[in-house]
Amino acid sequence: MRKRTIRIAAASAAVLSTVLLAACGTRSTSPGSDAGSGGVKTDFGVTQDTITLGVLSDFSVVYGPLAKTVYAGNQIWADEVNKDGGICGRRIKLDAQDQKMDTQLANTEYASMKSNVLGIVQLLGSPVISSLLPQIKADHMPTVANGWSRGYLGTPELAVAGTTYDLDEVNGVQYLVDEGKLKAGDTVGQIYMAGDFGENAAAGAKYAAGKLGLKYVGKKVDATATDISAEMAALKAAGVRTILVSTGPKQTAMVASQAPSLGLGDIPLLVNAPSYDPSLLASPAAEEILKNLLVVTSLRPFAGDSDTQKTVAAAFDRVADGSTPTQHALIGYVNAQVMGEAIKAACDAGDLTRASVATQLRKLSGVETDVTPTLDFADPAKPASTQSLILKPAKNDGGLKQVKDFFASDLQAGYHP
Repeated sequence: MRKRTIRIAAASAAVLSTVLLAACGTRSTSPGSDAGSGGVKTDFGVTQDTITLGVLSDFSVVYGPLAKTVYAGNQIWADEVNKDGGICGRRIKLDAQDQKMDTQLANTEYASMKSNVLGIVQLLGSPVISSLLPQIKADHMPTVANGWSRGYLGTPELAVAGTTYDLDEVNGVQYLVDEGKLKAGDTVGQIYMAGDFGENAAAGAKYAAGKLGLKYVGKKVDATATDISAEMAALKAAGVRTILVSTGPKQTAMVASQAPSLGLGDIPLLVNAPSYDPSLLASPAAEEILKNLLVVTSLRPFAGDSDTQKTVAAAFDRVADGSTPTQHALIGYVNAQVMGEAIKAACDAGDLTRASVATQLRKLSGVETDVTPTLDFADPAKPASTQSLILKPAKNDGGLKQVKDFFASDLQAGYHP
């Protein structure tokens, strides 16, 4: 397997280094202490031979299959780094916990984990992320969110590696109009999840609809909703010509399975990346999904010819414990790469404390991953990217194929959330 090296623009000499500094020598493990001569300053999650990174994900409730493939991507990166000698002379270790989309459990697990990790390389689920944001900031915990809500912006310690959901929706609605699937006067319906993810996506969709002469009807559902028949009936009554879905995959299956019986079987279903899972192609809704569903996202599909796609695909079965591959393995890999570059730069600066890694994270710009748009983390208040692409379900590894490459709607210029 060929080693992938993330490419970063020449913005900072510390950020540019990709050399593993074995010369960092023996380091202290005491929080806030300085190592000996030639060493680096450390506080949490760093021993003489190990850097521990946390994973707080939903492996069993709303995003179970998806989260497992994200973790596979994290692990593929860690294995690759360790095979090459680690970072700063230390091996990478992942500490993974299942927070089950329960904010109370997530807070408990975070409290037990925080003294033992340098940063968090996967934090998934908008309710959980929102709940933990104050602690992440207070602890200077460098964290990469596995989600793309605008609500996560503004916290220097939390990075979002891609285009936010609202901008994805602006781009996606623009695509439907450009392709003649919607025209002025049509009604756009949306089923969206309560919380940052769904409500952020709804804000972008409503804005785009207004600017493009479309009517908008949105229906909010709980993240664990098992019955959306009333919401679907309301969209039918409104005469929608497309349905946007910003929920978990289970609700996507409900939308797709109910649409034909309501006379909505020939309209596009445009979903965000977390709303789709390849397992839907084995569900009773598979025919409808293959025919009408589109995914708007800033992440390429699992199957493809780029270096990152090939690297992740080659190692996936070895680490995935029988899971079906999804495109989210790629974001697990990329998120870990981004964190790894910040850690390397912190090592170069002689300071492997959390605050130092968080500072280096915000010096990363012009990041080329070959599966996302170019990423710029310099301004915590701005999305790292603004482009999206359009994918379509397919019977291949990862269950998706690309139908339109990265683009950004001109409507974004007037969008001020």
